[in-house]
Amino acid sequence: MKSKKSSVKKKLFTALAVFSVLTLILMAVLQLFFFPFIYRYIRIYELKNTAKEISESFGESDFYSKTKNTVDKKNIAAAVINLDSGQLSNLSGKILPGCILYSLSSQDCLNIYGYLKDYGDGSLLLYQKDADSLSFNSTKNLYDLNTKNVLYVLEFSRGETNYMALVNAYIEPLGSVTRTIGITLGTIGLFMIGMTVILGWFLSRKITKPIIKINASAKNLGSAEKTVFDENLGYREANELSATLNKASAELSKTESLRKELVANVSHDLRTPLTLIKGYTEVMRDIPGQATQENLNIVIDETDRLTSLVDDILSISKIQSGNVELDKEDFSITAEVSSLVANYSAMTKNLGYTFFFDSDSDATVNADKKLILEAVVNLINNAMTHSGDKKAVLVRQKTHGKYVRIEVSDKGPGIPPDQLDLIWDRYYKVDKEHRRQESGSGLGLSIVKSIITLHKGNYGVRSREGENSGSTFWIELEKKQS
Repeated sequence: MKSKKSSVKKKLFTALAVFSVLTLILMAVLQLFFFPFIYRYIRIYELKNTAKEISESFGESDFYSKTKNTVDKKNIAAAVINLDSGQLSNLSGKILPGCILYSLSSQDCLNIYGYLKDYGDGSLLLYQKDADSLSFNSTKNLYDLNTKNVLYVLEFSRGETNYMALVNAYIEPLGSVTRTIGITLGTIGLFMIGMTVILGWFLSRKITKPIIKINASAKNLGSAEKTVFDENLGYREANELSATLNKASAELSKTESLRKELVANVSHDLRTPLTLIKGYTEVMRDIPGQATQENLNIVIDETDRLTSLVDDILSISKIQSGNVELDKEDFSITAEVSSLVANYSAMTKNLGYTFFFDSDSDATVNADKKLILEAVVNLINNAMTHSGDKKAVLVRQKTHGKYVRIEVSDKGPGIPPDQLDLIWDRYYKVDKEHRRQESGSGLGLSIVKSIITLHKGNYGVRSREGENSGSTFWIELEKKQS
């Protein structure tokens, strides 16, 4: 059943469209409904700031010219009155329509000052002047849109003389301005909607194209063929994802190759002993006198071979699953490996194998003895398989620093340099041709790698390709300090 979830392209396009619409709505609300209040707030702020500048710069040599430029630039009428003498000085350079400051006499300004004293500590006055008198409103009505004239007064002193700065502005009705803004916003809105459609289509196509390309390639990951992802998609994240998937594809391809190899190896290794077991048991069943010790030994040997193969598969699966708990103990690795080599020498004497063991000192380690000996057994078995005609296996123990190393050397043909990094992979075999009694399952070195990694030890190989040049596999563990 296909998923009904929206595609990235559709979600991106929808997000851009919603963002544009919300932006337009916000702009319309701010401009059409709050613009008059915002404009009024800015004008009142200018009045208060201008009055403060006048009070601070009054008495300076360039006060009048500086103040005139400031108030004319802001379209504000301004004056200063000496509260002691009643002298009124106009600071504006031009007559502004609607401003009533020009029609105020010195007495009117003193009356305003008196109102301030009666009113309290308020200093911002909203008022209208009719034909006969001034009417004052309280500061609570500061943002009343019906009040067109706003006068801000600020008392200050120089020495013992008291002054009052008066600044005035006529805040014009904004009906026509608001309508103009509405038309402008409508035009901008239509333009933005059109641009959103074009830009949304372009961006969604450009951004999702790499994803679609990666998805198309990813569908082939399950196939046997190696999938290659394009790492030049125009976006860093997409390129990094492609690089990661290329690595995953290479590993999957490698695993698939090893899986096929395992099937071939195990099929061959299982078929031969099963065929022998079946053949010999049928002979012993059907022909009297054929249940000889020799035939029984052959059946037992082939059964042991099957058991060994199954044990290897189970062992590597268990170790690499992460479910193994190490049963660590202190033991002499020198004594255990020496005993192991002696057992191999006794068991394989009739097969012509020769074993040598050499150690530089007695070393103790803290590890899982059973697993460590299993690793050494796999190294010895591997050396026997590739020991060549000389059938000689040399086991050495060396100590250096805080480590003890076990080396197992053979006199085989060596390993090609390009395969040295591959031999530790599960199921990998350098010799691809099956040879009876010499070919293993390809799991031995992988088991060694897993066991030593589990113990946080080191492992490696030295090899030189050529006749009887041989290979030396080694493992390292931390030595138990005495």
